[in-house]
Amino acid sequence: MSEINDDEVLMSVLGKALHERQDIPAEWREAALAAYAWRTVDEELLALSYDSDVEAGAAVRGSGEPRTVSFTGGGGLSLEVELSERQIMGQLTAPGSSEVTFESADGRVRQAPTDDSGFFSLTNEDHGLVRFVLQADDTRYVTEWIVL
Repeated sequence: MSEINDDEVLMSVLGKALHERQDIPAEWREAALAAYAWRTVDEELLALSYDSDVEAGAAVRGSGEPRTVSFTGGGGLSLEVELSERQIMGQLTAPGSSEVTFESADGRVRQAPTDDSGFFSLTNEDHGLVRFVLQADDTRYVTEWIVL
């Protein structure tokens, strides 16, 4: 019978501990946010520098025309991509060959190697939030997320 009482006491103490509101000290919160910011320290961001869908006159373009987006980053690296209904074609301005990964926000991933000129091609079956991840030399580059 003693075991039951001990279990009930333990459960009561645990229940109170879990239901009490415990404020997190501000310095702990700041430290957690700073640590979270370091999660991608080894990645370089390629920022969206051009999107044909937001340029003047995009609304009058025919729906059959491909969309063109460009991303630029540190060291003069850039990625230019043409997106059509069924095809993604692009060129990376890094010397030599590397690999391009196309990621959807829902976790779908496709990869394509680049040739010596930096060209690559993928089939396009995705819509929604997507980004490109590039591995060039020892550096991993990621683009901003865009909506297809």
